[in-house]
Amino acid sequence: MYQLRFPLVAILLLWLHPALAQVSYRLTPIGQLPGSFQMYGSAMNDAGQVTGYAAMTSDEAHAFLWNGTTLTDIGLGEGIAINGAGWVTGRSCDIHANCHAFLWDGAAMRDIGGGSTDYGAGNDINDAGQVTGVSCFATGCHAFLWSNGTFKDLGTLGGSFSEGVAINANGQVVGRAERADGTTHAFLWDGSQMLDLGTLGGADSAALDINNAGKITGYSDSSNGSQAFLWNGTRMISLAPAGALESRGIRINNHGHVILSASTKQMLPIGWPYYLEGAYLWDGASIRNLGTLPPKNEFRPLAMNESDEVVGDAWEVDNLEGKKSLQIGFLWSQNTLHDIDSLIAHGSGPGELPSNLAIKESVRVNRSGQVLTVGCEDLGGYLEFTHCQVFVATPIGNLRLAGLQLTSDTVAGCRKVTGTVALSQAAPTGGTRITLTDDLASASLPASIRIAAGTTSKSFSITTVPVSSVESGTITASLDGTAASAALTVRSMGLQSIGADTALATGGNSIKGKATLECAAGPGGVMVDLGSSNPALAHPVAGSISVPQGMTAQEFDIVTTPVTTAKSVRITGSANGIVKSKTVQVAPAGTKSP
Repeated sequence: MYQLRFPLVAILLLWLHPALAQVSYRLTPIGQLPGSFQMYGSAMNDAGQVTGYAAMTSDEAHAFLWNGTTLTDIGLGEGIAINGAGWVTGRSCDIHANCHAFLWDGAAMRDIGGGSTDYGAGNDINDAGQVTGVSCFATGCHAFLWSNGTFKDLGTLGGSFSEGVAINANGQVVGRAERADGTTHAFLWDGSQMLDLGTLGGADSAALDINNAGKITGYSDSSNGSQAFLWNGTRMISLAPAGALESRGIRINNHGHVILSASTKQMLPIGWPYYLEGAYLWDGASIRNLGTLPPKNEFRPLAMNESDEVVGDAWEVDNLEGKKSLQIGFLWSQNTLHDIDSLIAHGSGPGELPSNLAIKESVRVNRSGQVLTVGCEDLGGYLEFTHCQVFVATPIGNLRLAGLQLTSDTVAGCRKVTGTVALSQAAPTGGTRITLTDDLASASLPASIRIAAGTTSKSFSITTVPVSSVESGTITASLDGTAASAALTVRSMGLQSIGADTALATGGNSIKGKATLECAAGPGGVMVDLGSSNPALAHPVAGSISVPQGMTAQEFDIVTTPVTTAKSVRITGSANGIVKSKTVQVAPAGTKSP
């Protein structure tokens, strides 16, 4: 039995459909690390790559990376954050809970904690590979910045503690730091110094996220309790929803929009107060309540993307004792709140969620609308789950073919042509398989191709064989009932070139010519008709030659006539309608080649 205490249990990636009503999803299980009994997911990048950790039967935790097709054990510890290149940071811990910050760069896990002696963790990483987090020493725990192989202690605001929580694309770091008076304030590391962002009038504050424009969100004490804030670059502004007793800013996107968690006071029949949490969105102009899905009445937002899609978890809080049950993962998109589980097909068939499982949490949502989510078996108690599994889910019908193009619509039999299939959007985690067919006896191509996750196209090769007459047909690519096609004509092979063993012939002498085909001749050989632009000056001895089966070229004799001044002549060849020529200069005896 496992009792869920935080949003790190299992992973389900959802490629979200713009129109979400009754969308079914094809599921792909990503598996488990050998020796593990639970998988926990903590972060996901825009390509749908996931990090987290596996709980092992040996009581150890192993960090992992799932790159869309392969699950990799990257060593002891927990992956906490991942960047666009698939680099992972987190904490590497032994069974005695001695932890150090680490960076995994795709090849090896390295300790980046600056020699911390007690505890350390990498909390966030940007696409440049810069990491922030916390490292603890005998003198206290300090925020750090790891950049270009160098550890930098960011210090404090006068106390003994600080922690880096988030980093943006510019290397700016935010978090919380202790002051000399013992209070803790939100800070911004601007690249050269740690700036105290102050409070909303109370004692403490903390920054939780920063966007690429340097806008920051978090929470701060005030005269009206703890409130969510927005730091706009010059001052801290309250984002507390009306009627909320406490609130905090969870995430901020690059539009400056913020997801908020806020609580209101409820009274239980036994006379005890209970603070019911709700999800809110600041869209730059106003704060909106994302609503509820009765009987689920408490919602905890966890992440948002650039399209203001919000994910998190929710549950029912009973009105007798305040106990939580019936947990779900939620998605808020296009002004509508959804229980994600209701958007997924259940069953035992391929691509379906096993009927004994349900979606219990939504942890992250990326730029493409993929969601990091939990799928578990509910034991029926208060937030008690088991058999949590990891899946990739793609909505059927959301992804479609955008087209099929060939490098040429006509090709000589035995030559290759390249086809390229394009999707309407980037392929989801795990990639997308495209079925290929044709109706040409002379062409062959792969039965299918896979377009890699995060990409929109894939090329493939079409091979043809020699034909005695023109054959026309169609190449077709198919995906989930949608198709794209391109016409292809395979013609009989022709000449690649007509050559001569010299470009300057002495009049009255013979030279050698060569007819070269586009590829090796098929059964019966290929007939090449020969000619000259001035037969009186020079011409092939034979009017035609045959290139034998399996051969690509055949020589022939060219005779010339004596001349008193240099003259040019074109020797021509034609095979299956393809004409080539070679210009030869016939010169008087004694003329030297230039």
